[in-house]
Amino acid sequence: TYIISKPNFDICQSLIEHHQRLISRRNQLDQLILTVEKTLEHNKGEREMSNKEKFEGFKKEKISENEAKYGKEIREKYGNETVEESNKKFMSMSEDDFNKMQNTENEMFEALAEVIRTGDLESERAKSVYEKHKAWLSFSWPSYSAEAHIGLAEMYVADERFAKYYNDRLGLETATTLRDIVVKYAK
Repeated sequence: TYIISKPNFDICQSLIEHHQRLISRRNQLDQLILTVEKTLEHNKGEREMSNKEKFEGFKKEKISENEAKYGKEIREKYGNETVEESNKKFMSMSEDDFNKMQNTENEMFEALAEVIRTGDLESERAKSVYEKHKAWLSFSWPSYSAEAHIGLAEMYVADERFAKYYNDRLGLETATTLRDIVVKYAK
């Protein structure tokens, strides 16, 4: 059975949402094209690119990569509005905040490695993993909810692409351990 033939399927609403996603994607692509053009001009010596322009291009590229890899799933799970708000928050992030976000993620992985080694989900390090992961999410999430955090952690295990991101960093149990920690401490 196709979703379009289900009795409660609203084709107009579906088309509106699809249209919004296409416009958003087009805007992202337009920005990426502009950044690539500026970068080419810079590399040919025709133009000087400021660090701010480079950072803006970097953020646009990160959002585009994230949309390409996970866009469908995150939009289905959290809705277009939430994803767009998150992308907007990420785009408005300063370079200093981006560096803090990266440091927070690295600290979370350091603590997570120790929890994986010890297997102790009751430890202060395990609680620190949860707090660091929550802080890391808060850099780009428009608002925090424990329910959404748990849902995301469940997706880390259920979706092999998400699991790969974590498991490639510290080994096969990384996504599962992180999920278990989030489920335990998110309230």
